[in-house]
Amino acid sequence: MTPTSSTGSSVDSQAPLSAPVPGRSPALPARDAVLVLALATLPLLAVSGGGFVADDFFFVTVLERTTTPLFQYLTGAVLAMREVPTTFYRPLAMASLLAEIRAFGSDPWALHLGNLVLHAAAALAVWGIARRLVEGPHARVASIVAALAWAWFPRRVETVAWISCRPDLLATALATVGLWMWVEGARGHRTPLRAAGVLAWGLALLAKESVVALPLALVAWPALEGRVPAGDVLARFTRTAARSVALWPFVLMGAVYFALRRAATGALVGGYGT
Repeated sequence: MTPTSSTGSSVDSQAPLSAPVPGRSPALPARDAVLVLALATLPLLAVSGGGFVADDFFFVTVLERTTTPLFQYLTGAVLAMREVPTTFYRPLAMASLLAEIRAFGSDPWALHLGNLVLHAAAALAVWGIARRLVEGPHARVASIVAALAWAWFPRRVETVAWISCRPDLLATALATVGLWMWVEGARGHRTPLRAAGVLAWGLALLAKESVVALPLALVAWPALEGRVPAGDVLARFTRTAARSVALWPFVLMGAVYFALRRAATGALVGGYGT
């Protein structure tokens, strides 16, 4: 009778079930990306033929009368809230609308198309993140379903059809794409890609402040990279703490955003006027 090694079985039981493999991540299937883009936009194509609603008229009227060069308008809006048709600090969103009006005129179809493109970009980013999260034989289908569940949620119709919702769409698209780039860069140890992800999130903040907490989702990422024994509290804490420290670029970018916000509105939070 051959004796068994209790040490070996103990070590194996403590090992992660799916440890991350260093190096570049395999490329995601392009045909799935095209499928997500097509299906995500299909139910919303009808809005491109719609007109303006509610606040759209005011936003477009103010912006089409603006004669300031685009870059000067953007810097003025970022630093001092100049010439923006709102008291909310969302300068990049207003500049994007101004750029489209300058390029295509104030016809609703172009502005609706811009919203639709941003919606598609966000859906694609959700698919990319889900594809890296989910493993196993059903990963491909699950990631597509996740992206379409987000894209087809009924409230998405309002944000695409309403030009005044450009801040929501632009912030969501930039933040989710930034999160995707950070994940891809972290998996493949590509610092420039992670830096681009942080920059995209910073730009998203200039579109709408509601994405400020999104990087916190990355703190939970270690729990998805390998299973830690339920009783090993120290291992869980150590891995989560290490990932939190690694997010310092987001903290730095957030500090820059709040400094700009304070300079423009006079307040770190709020400051929207009356």
